[in-house]
Amino acid sequence: MGLPRRRARADSRHHPEPRSPATSPPPPTPSATAPTAAPSTTTTTPPRRTPPKSVPNSAFLQITDTNGDVPVENLDGEPVLPKLCDATFDSDDAIAVRRTRLITYWAEQRQDGQVPDGTFRQSITVYEPDQAARFLDELRAAVAGCPTQAERRYRLLSAPRHGDDSLVVEETYPTVDPDGKPTGGRDVRLVSVVRIGDVVTMLYEKGWEAGWSAEPDVVNAFTTKAVTRVESWLN
Repeated sequence: MGLPRRRARADSRHHPEPRSPATSPPPPTPSATAPTAAPSTTTTTPPRRTPPKSVPNSAFLQITDTNGDVPVENLDGEPVLPKLCDATFDSDDAIAVRRTRLITYWAEQRQDGQVPDGTFRQSITVYEPDQAARFLDELRAAVAGCPTQAERRYRLLSAPRHGDDSLVVEETYPTVDPDGKPTGGRDVRLVSVVRIGDVVTMLYEKGWEAGWSAEPDVVNAFTTKAVTRVESWLN
């Protein structure tokens, strides 16, 4: 947006009344008080925030968030994204720290004997300043560049707004029965990605054994919980 157009200043020149030659000029009148100059303003750049060097367990989803009673486990070293045609990300060089945990969840409060609805691989990655946004740009490009890989298909879905930026990656593949035979359907996995400043949290829904597909509303509900945990840690 351009700067606002400067307001035209009123003409301050004095236009005297006509007078006859015999009339003496009127005595000078006191000059108007000069307008007071507006106080100058100085824009102060906030100090650059140093990215955290560690991620505590409290920044992740907790057992009380899962609607069940299975403890949350450390899962460092496991993939945090689908293969996406073996895409690589230049922003990985700017990772300050990354942790991953395994969350077993129920969509609603667990009932006796009820098996879980699925699991999440939740990762929290801290980037050097201004590099987290770069990662999301690279991820969008990676999904667009890999619509299919073998029998898997990938696409970006419209994502509810979370944090400073958010997206959802859909991964589908042929459904198989307990004997490993294709049923003709397709299973759906979802990856919910949210950037909060220089921090990115991802929930990669991995299902439960040979169970049903990920449900967008359920994934979004857990994303909301995850964002609340991360923001509480950062604040």
